Amino acid sequence: MTITVQCPICQTAARIPATASVATCPKCLTTFSPAGEDASRLPAAVPSREEQESTSSPATWVNPYGAVALSLATLALLSANLLAARTLTIVLVIVGLLVVAFGLVAGRAEREPKDRVWFALGSVLNGLVLLVVLVAPGWLNTLWGLDVADHEPDPQQLIVVPRKQPYAPGKPLTADDWVDAGNDTVRQGKVLVRIESVKSGSRGGISCLQVHLQIVNLGNEVVSIAALGGDKNTPVLTDSSGRSFAFLKPQKRIPRDGPPVFEDLVPQGVELQADGRQDYLLLFEAPPRIDALKLEVPASAWGRNGRCKFNIAGLFRVY
Repeated sequence: MTITVQCPICQTAARIPATASVATCPKCLTTFSPAGEDASRLPAAVPSREEQESTSSPATWVNPYGAVALSLATLALLSANLLAARTLTIVLVIVGLLVVAFGLVAGRAEREPKDRVWFALGSVLNGLVLLVVLVAPGWLNTLWGLDVADHEPDPQQLIVVPRKQPYAPGKPLTADDWVDAGNDTVRQGKVLVRIESVKSGSRGGISCLQVHLQIVNLGNEVVSIAALGGDKNTPVLTDSSGRSFAFLKPQKRIPRDGPPVFEDLVPQGVELQADGRQDYLLLFEAPPRIDALKLEVPASAWGRNGRCKFNIAGLFRVY
């Protein structure tokens, strides 16, 4: 049943249900009571407790503990791709698991279904990263996947590997084998030895052959490189006839961007950090021909036995 009421402002008639407590004018949109009072003068309805909570503080869907745990797992993945050592990655995921454990205890009384989802995501992702680091580290970082002990049970064994594949299983070298200096490198344990360039010219006013030698630490532990020179660690250069050429001196590369620049080497060793490398310029007496030379670098320089033997077919540069 409907009734007709009249707007107290513009006197326009409007039909409303008989049980309605307020009416709205279809013309001026004024809200008024059917009894003739302006609805704006009526007391406002008091919202329920649920309505007050929904309007005063919007519900949050983020669990702070779960969000922190996921962030730590993400940082752990980034560090795994950027760093040679895995220590930081392990620390980050362990902290992430501890954050989840603390959140489970601290928020136990007010836990909601969404919180369980956050805790599950944080614990699963951190746990998976930790498992991969410990069981299959090569999935996260190729350097971590190099376990020389699996492929080379004898750390003294010299292995020839392609220049562009330093982590390949390679081929064991015998005492009579020589390596192509332009295409291959020698790996012994977690030490990689390669020749970056061979050129002739003048150095300090002396005509000489200049061999750019690079030593790389593929492992996660520090490798000590002794000074090149002296009776024990002196590189040897010969030609196909067996004639030897005097080793003049080594120079050490200056850490800087751009083309390599070398300076005279102070006769002292170098501590090669994980994934670190050290470049040397070996200066020899200039041979008459540079098409069939043999270079031997003693492994005693990094505390091993044997000699890295390279065939030098001519001048070259790989960088």
